[in-house]
Amino acid sequence: MNTAVVAKSACSIGFAAAPTAAAATVSPRTEATWRPARGTLTTPWTARVDPLNVLPEYPRPQMVRERWQNLNGVWELALLDDEDADAPVFGQALPERVLVPFPIESPLSGVMRRSSRAVYRRTFRALEMAAGERLLLHFGAVDWRTRVYLNGRAVGEHTGGYDGFSFDITDALNPGSIENELVVDVWDPTDAFGQPRGKQATVAEKGLFYTPVTGIWQTVWLEPVPAASIDRLWMTPDVPGSALRLTVHGRGTEEGQRVTAVAMAEGREVGRTEGTVGAEMRIPVPSPRLWGPDDPFLYDLRVTLDDGRETDRVDSYFGMRTVSLVKDEREHARIALNGEPWFHVGPLDQGWWPDGLYTAPTDEALRSDVERTKAAGFNFTRKHIKVEPARWYFHADRLGLPVWQDMPCGWNDTPEARAHFERELRAMIEGRGNHPSIIVWVPFNEKWGQPTVEWTREIVDAIKAADPTRLVDDASGWEHTGAGDIVDVHRYQGPQALVPHADKATVVGEFGGLGFPVSGHLWRESDRDNWGYGGAYASPEALHDRYDLLMQRMWRLRDTHGMSAAVYTQLTDVETEINGLFTYDRAVFKLDPDRVAAVNRGLAPLILPEHGEFTHSADVTVHQGTPTELRFTADGSEPTAESPLFAPLTIREDTTVRIRGFQDGQPTAAPEARMDYRRVPGRAADYVDVVPGVDYAYFADTSPEPRYRLDWPVRDRLSRIDAEPGDPELARTGTLPDVSLDPRDRDELFGFRFAGYVRVPADGVYTFSAVSKDGVALWIGGRALFWSMGQSPAATEDEGTIALRAGLHPFVLGYHQAYGVMALEIRVEGPGVPRQRIPETMLFRPAGAR
Repeated sequence: MNTAVVAKSACSIGFAAAPTAAAATVSPRTEATWRPARGTLTTPWTARVDPLNVLPEYPRPQMVRERWQNLNGVWELALLDDEDADAPVFGQALPERVLVPFPIESPLSGVMRRSSRAVYRRTFRALEMAAGERLLLHFGAVDWRTRVYLNGRAVGEHTGGYDGFSFDITDALNPGSIENELVVDVWDPTDAFGQPRGKQATVAEKGLFYTPVTGIWQTVWLEPVPAASIDRLWMTPDVPGSALRLTVHGRGTEEGQRVTAVAMAEGREVGRTEGTVGAEMRIPVPSPRLWGPDDPFLYDLRVTLDDGRETDRVDSYFGMRTVSLVKDEREHARIALNGEPWFHVGPLDQGWWPDGLYTAPTDEALRSDVERTKAAGFNFTRKHIKVEPARWYFHADRLGLPVWQDMPCGWNDTPEARAHFERELRAMIEGRGNHPSIIVWVPFNEKWGQPTVEWTREIVDAIKAADPTRLVDDASGWEHTGAGDIVDVHRYQGPQALVPHADKATVVGEFGGLGFPVSGHLWRESDRDNWGYGGAYASPEALHDRYDLLMQRMWRLRDTHGMSAAVYTQLTDVETEINGLFTYDRAVFKLDPDRVAAVNRGLAPLILPEHGEFTHSADVTVHQGTPTELRFTADGSEPTAESPLFAPLTIREDTTVRIRGFQDGQPTAAPEARMDYRRVPGRAADYVDVVPGVDYAYFADTSPEPRYRLDWPVRDRLSRIDAEPGDPELARTGTLPDVSLDPRDRDELFGFRFAGYVRVPADGVYTFSAVSKDGVALWIGGRALFWSMGQSPAATEDEGTIALRAGLHPFVLGYHQAYGVMALEIRVEGPGVPRQRIPETMLFRPAGAR
């Protein structure tokens, strides 16, 4: 067993409390009987896991007391499958050994097996306590329903997989130094019930879902407290008022119990106040130093209870910052930190580990994910449908990594499941809401667990009522309900431009997902088991080039469409997903770190137009998210510090343009931009007999209970240019004067394929664009101009260019509508054609085709 005593206070040290000599051990066998199971992958920290000293750091950095006792280590275990079995048998050793707090399915648990019920047992001797003190038993998190017994007596029950909970076990303790028997009985139905479970699968990992997690997965510890003690803090920074608003919740306290709170900066007192338990207090913080990615300043906080003398004290910390929406010069809503618009660029961070699954092997490993995210040039992260231990947020607070926090998804398909979701959502906000790093709450992901729009809006309203200081992204991807502060689209590979909003920030909540396998660092070595969005890239350089381009386009969308954030999928590989920047074991960063950091910070120039063909001339410009000195060549040679400064130029002959960014006379780590422009006659026109109009095929999901699915047959048909009608979803065919959704007989779960010819009046480069909701794809002359068939929360914009000769050119247009509002408008711009919706006069179909 581990014990720990003085946990160092405040924020900058890290609560690395040293364990003292063991006061008790698991009976009857010792830690020597534990061995990690043989897993697929290890991490650099796997071998550092010591069963005598497992995660020894104080687990609750924002409410620290000096005395505590760590119960992590080797426990006895019995795996059962009967939820309704009687209470565990007490006073008897259990047959297996498990290393707490690693889930039983993980290699580090030593078990690495799945069971719906796990019974844990250990013994301990409690720390000496003063007269009148109470002993609290704390659990960081247990998945899912937990029943706790001490010395054969039931002391508490808790349901929920991600929030901490505590029981007062004083009255069940054996007297004196006699060992106490602690039994923890956990039942976890995973997806059999519908509780919040995030990315956990059932028995085996399945595609987007991973190995399930059962049982104790965060630190277990004991803490003696006075009979009247501090139970919970709620802190709200009030930057305009130069104060911290603080409410202290008590345990066993009386009405009017006095509280004193002192705020300190670098050891110097800056503000002090007195109040009572349960009532909001204001601590002055004059001229507050604001927390942010570049200056993650944290104030120390000391809170005491007193009745003429100090009876309880906790040490904490807080950050002063604001999160809001502001409008830019074009009236687009932008996310602002401390009042300044700030473009968020970050990864999707799932927080899974090959050795510990939900549980990082060490605190150093946990911190390293935050450090690596910052080092890669990202300025925030989206913590994806998982709630981390409090220490992960402490590291984000201390290192300056803003966080969008997802609620772990459940399926919420019954009133009981929805009630559990609501309770666990409240617990997440209460348990993590004091961390300044968290700036956005995300209750739903991709319609997972959203039975109705109305309930989603109720959830957003509840979050806003509980915490009005942060923004809310009502649903990341897919279906926006009109609630919250953000409209969020997912598009793989992407990115995707949303039509700008005046009152809500528009963001790309997921994009990229570029796959690259690194042999020797894979969960499964078989190529057929591993996947990334769009397949796997053949080389690191090919992966780099594609990553650079996607991120360059994302920075451009910031300026063309007012986008506020970009979330790249993802920080690490996870099981068979090989789309991480790091391998799953964190051993390999797949790309050049300096180049990635420069690209993520917007330093990479993007030459425009991206399309390299022109018929007469091309006007060449450049976009750079974060401006530097740009130097160029137009003869194919490498740009140097002596090359001319770039200025927009017009070219009329074959030309290779190369542009490089420089700072202080030295090239940046960002890649140079290169475009080979070629003068071409344009794609030849077809000579066919045509009549005005377009042909269409209308599809509808005819399954007994229509629902949007990732493998929805309608979308599959629409996503291929060579798809032929003749499947069960084909409802009808016909002709129209132009592209229109009018022939539909429903407003959801349908699709169209339009086909015909577009006539252009002159040789030249034409830009075709679409405003659509949900998905759209356009081919002209067999070439894809854009393909954006994912579901969208609101109207999006796509465009592509092509060099055409005057005359007729065949086109195919696919459209699908999943849920919510619909939109489809196809536009054209080119020589003699101002940007406009394609008029009927330009659209034709083969004569006699119908």
